[in-house]
Amino acid sequence: HRLAGEQRRWQRERAEAQASEEEEERHRLGSEAELAQRLGAEAAARRAEEERQRTAEEKAHKEAKKKVEVFLKARGFKTMLMPRTTCFKATYPLHVAVQENSADVVSAFLLCGADKKVKNSSGKMPLEVAQKLNNKGSHQAVIAALS
Repeated sequence: HRLAGEQRRWQRERAEAQASEEEEERHRLGSEAELAQRLGAEAAARRAEEERQRTAEEKAHKEAKKKVEVFLKARGFKTMLMPRTTCFKATYPLHVAVQENSADVVSAFLLCGADKKVKNSSGKMPLEVAQKLNNKGSHQAVIAALS
């Protein structure tokens, strides 16, 4: 009888241990599912934010391009990279925008890929022109855009 009692006790302990392991496994799987769901939601939110940023950047670039085109056409420039030349003088559109103290147009040029290091026929870069014209902070916004 003693052997049969020990065998039943051993089987009962084994069954309890197995039930405990199964419960732990269910709990672990539940936690993993919750984690996977949370990570999936975070990834979806990250993708949505990246898409929103990309759309905003595309819109800003499109608006900048339109602003540059209007500026170039109104002032007789063919492209933003080509200077307008007269009597041995070369004037770049970015320099003209700086002279006109138009920070938004300067920013649009830079967003569209204008070279802020290009020099005019006087050997001045746009930032140098802005600094020279800056009278009591008058061209501070342009300087900030070029810096």
